[in-house]
Amino acid sequence: MDQADSQESKGFEGRNGVCRGRGQPRGWWPPRRSPRLAARPVVAVAAATLGLVLLAAPARAQVALNLYGNADYHAMKDSGQTTNAFGTALADVFLSGTKEKLSYLAEFVFEVGDNNEFAVDVERLQLGYQVTEWFRVAAGRFHTAFGYINDSYHHGAYYLLSTGRPTFVNFEDGGGLIPAHSVGLHIDGRFHLGSSRLRYDAELANGRAATSDQVTNRIDPNNGKAVNLRLRLEPGGVLDGLVFGGNVYLDTIDTTDALMVPVRMSEQAYGAHLAYMEHNVHLISETALFRHVESNGGPTHQTVATFVELGYSFAELTPYARYERTSFGSGPVDPYWAAGAAARGSFHVVTGGLNYLASDSVALKLEGKYQHFDSNQTSKGLSAQVAYAF
Repeated sequence: MDQADSQESKGFEGRNGVCRGRGQPRGWWPPRRSPRLAARPVVAVAAATLGLVLLAAPARAQVALNLYGNADYHAMKDSGQTTNAFGTALADVFLSGTKEKLSYLAEFVFEVGDNNEFAVDVERLQLGYQVTEWFRVAAGRFHTAFGYINDSYHHGAYYLLSTGRPTFVNFEDGGGLIPAHSVGLHIDGRFHLGSSRLRYDAELANGRAATSDQVTNRIDPNNGKAVNLRLRLEPGGVLDGLVFGGNVYLDTIDTTDALMVPVRMSEQAYGAHLAYMEHNVHLISETALFRHVESNGGPTHQTVATFVELGYSFAELTPYARYERTSFGSGPVDPYWAAGAAARGSFHVVTGGLNYLASDSVALKLEGKYQHFDSNQTSKGLSAQVAYAF
């Protein structure tokens, strides 16, 4: 399927995705032609019950059930210790329904935790309404419109060129820095500027949790709301396929320091992103600055994170490389990152691999990774992955 076909089937999402027809529908809006969305197969009472309810009413709504997953092998040497294991760490069931201008989306992820047991995560659950091309609205839990990757690629590893997301745009429980999920209201729209298109996203949602690995699904600890704005341009003509834009995310966080003393800080996150997905080229780059200003005259912490990912397709084979840099600054440790992302300090990551699109449903990946921390610790890893989409 042509990349433009994959995207324009969604109404006005713009061009996006991976080369050779691997373009995944971007954002939270369900597709009209039901292309493969990020989901992985598993048997579960909750998902099966919801699926049966939706499928039992074909006259009232168009319903799609999509199943995705992956099987992995990882070997790693970190600080002199070597580990290796096979795994099926994620399974995802994705349901979407449409009725005229209404859309419903539910995504259930069954994920293996540190105890080697599966647990259920409701990753997205939302109802949307499209008023016109320049205004649509959704309410529920969604992937935050921050940067490019977060709402372009979801939980289906098949759509990623690599075996996993770059570190700073990873999900909350994977050590990411961004607020990957939000619970609240989302609006967006698109305007035509000649052959180009200007798109906006605006979100009002529960703010960050007390720790960076949690999502405020029902209770907002400080009753404050986060505001997120994104603006991007999709040029036409000879630059067709290029996307670039920026973000402003504002919030207030209540957390604790290493001595469990309460700390309130204001968060200002600024991001910029660029992507190009045409002529067999896969290029994505993102940069973000996170400023955490402690109240009552406390210090200001600044974290800068960036990555560049580049691939080029030769028929069904795509070699790729990615460079990442995350710097937590030279001042006092940011209490919000201290127990997680910043536990080992600033770092560089170099990743390289091969992605072979074996069929429209199966992608085979082989990847090597080298991570160097400013503290002179290093880790090396080798991964193999079979990712599938049905």
